[in-house]
Amino acid sequence: MLRRERTTHEPGAREREPLPLIEIVDKCFCHDTMEQIVDSLERVASETNDAWCISTLNRLKEALPLSLTVFLRSVSFFFLSKLI
Repeated sequence: MLRRERTTHEPGAREREPLPLIEIVDKCFCHDTMEQIVDSLERVASETNDAWCISTLNRLKEALPLSLTVFLRSVSFFFLSKLI
C-alpha cells in the first residue's frame, strides 16, 4: 500500500505517522469544482510536503482549465448515472 507521512497533532509530538495515499485522494478530490480540488491539493501539499501531491498539483496546473472542468463533469455524470 502506498503511504504518505503526516505529523501527529498531539502537543510535543515529533514523530511522523504514515498517511495513506487513498486518504489524500479522498481529501483532495471529493470537491465539486476543479478550483476546490486544486485549493485542497495546495493545502495538503503545503502541510505535508508530499511528493505525490506536489507532482499532481503541477500536472493539473499545466492542463487547460476548461479541459479539467469538462473531464470532472464527465466523470461525475458517469458515476451519478450508475447510481440511478
